[in-house]
Amino acid sequence: MLASGARCSPRPPASGPLLPPAPPDGPGPFALSEQGGIEALVTQAGLEPANDGYIEAPFEYRDETSLLRANLASGPATLAIRTSSEDAVRQALLEACASFRTAPGGYRIETEWRYVTAKA
Repeated sequence: MLASGARCSPRPPASGPLLPPAPPDGPGPFALSEQGGIEALVTQAGLEPANDGYIEAPFEYRDETSLLRANLASGPATLAIRTSSEDAVRQALLEACASFRTAPGGYRIETEWRYVTAKA
């Protein structure tokens, strides 16, 4: 099974404005999320797409520390930190996730992932 984030809030990533510009001829970070994106990759690999769909998978963090630890370790955040600063990325992430804060002080971010199964 191949999966690609289809609908995730916050989207685009909070660190997006802090990243260096993407190559102008690149497909973009969510290219596989669009209908047909994963199927094309599967077909290019010599496989036949069999089924596809979406699955909900919320991200839950018990507190701000957990949210920051998980998200600042991601590839895009690491690149943004190198390009900007950890403080700038941390602040952007907290601002982007403020509306996802739960009453007990954690965070719940609803995500939906698109998947494709394939056969040889």
